[in-house]
Amino acid sequence: MTLADQPILLGLRSRWSRLSARDRVILGGLGLVIALALIYLTLWLPAASGIDAVNRELTGLRAEHAKLVDMANEARRLRGARSHDLTIAVADRAASVLRTIDRAGLAGPPAPEVTSDETGAVVVRFADVDYAGWILWLGRAETELGASALKVAISELPTSAGAGHVRAEITLTWAEKKGPATGPAGSR
Repeated sequence: MTLADQPILLGLRSRWSRLSARDRVILGGLGLVIALALIYLTLWLPAASGIDAVNRELTGLRAEHAKLVDMANEARRLRGARSHDLTIAVADRAASVLRTIDRAGLAGPPAPEVTSDETGAVVVRFADVDYAGWILWLGRAETELGASALKVAISELPTSAGAGHVRAEITLTWAEKKGPATGPAGSR
């Protein structure tokens, strides 16, 4: 027995054949509307709402991407800027170092000794300083002033002076800025 020979289908076929042409068109149209509604509800509507959700997420991702690109460009700019591009006159270097020491809260007592030599290097001697504060100051001073530590000597103080306190001497130097090369041999 085939599918077309089933009693239910035979009954439906006989009813269909007894319908007038107008009723057949109406039932066919109704069936088409129901089929389209089912397609819309089961396929189109979920796909459309999914596309909207993806578009909203894509908009957020594009905004995050733009922020990341800006941050990457800023990082490249900062990485390309050398600290020795900062220019501090040789006569002002010791005073600039003293200002950074004061801002870091390491001005004393006892007050640090700050001297400069004929090469423009600045020597800073701390008789008693908290090591953690001193190391943070050194990092900021190098960044802010464009200096680099040439020579560092640290010795631990007895515990009676305070835990974590040291005697420190550091020599800060500055790289001389070179102007852009000119001429055919030095062109960039």
